[in-house]
Amino acid sequence: PHADQAFACSLNPTLETNVNSPANLQKGLQAINAYDSLGVHGIRMHIGYPFFVNSFPNVQEYITYFKTLADHAKSKGMVLFVKSAITPNNPNYGAVDSTVNAFMTGKTRVNYLTEKTQMLQTIIDSIVPDYLCMENEPTTMEASSGLAFSFAPDSVADFLTYYVSNLTNNSIQLGAAAGTWEELNYFDKMSDVDNLDFIDFHIYPVFNDLFAAKLVERCELVSSRGAPYYYPRWLC
Repeated sequence: PHADQAFACSLNPTLETNVNSPANLQKGLQAINAYDSLGVHGIRMHIGYPFFVNSFPNVQEYITYFKTLADHAKSKGMVLFVKSAITPNNPNYGAVDSTVNAFMTGKTRVNYLTEKTQMLQTIIDSIVPDYLCMENEPTTMEASSGLAFSFAPDSVADFLTYYVSNLTNNSIQLGAAAGTWEELNYFDKMSDVDNLDFIDFHIYPVFNDLFAAKLVERCELVSSRGAPYYYPRWLC
């Protein structure tokens, strides 16, 4: 591999939800050990909104659980990439957690922005990742979250601008993600956000123009800005 590439693996999503299970925690730790034995350079972990919101039930249990996994990965010398999307709250996207559903019902754009900012700061302070992806696949989040407000390109850019302006990031790289299937305007608007350190490209499916032509088009758009944007050198 190239010297500045990091080959990473994602933790199984089932290891990121049932935080009350000691067996689940052990599976997560064992997975990190297995990845390390294979020479994997990094771990990609998802901490979904609203798990770290101060008013979410049993929030400290979530923080302790994820911190244990993160600290174990870092003890192996692994790079830690944390993404913070929205926990699905639409039955069309899988089973809905009743606690999450009750917490998210009726949330407004202002509620979300305030709580997500606090949650991201908690991730920065308690988990201390190397990379923090603050928003993830906007069209997926809009469809799966059940929230009533928009995740259109302008809205996502506004969210990111607010986060970057209000977070104390301690040199952690702050970014956002979008998929190659999403409209070009998402990448355009993300590229306009000042002090955004990276844009995480999600490539799916890996055939037709979604892999080649659209990926190249999006890469060229972001790199043409001449700003400090780059594509994280991760292969997950």
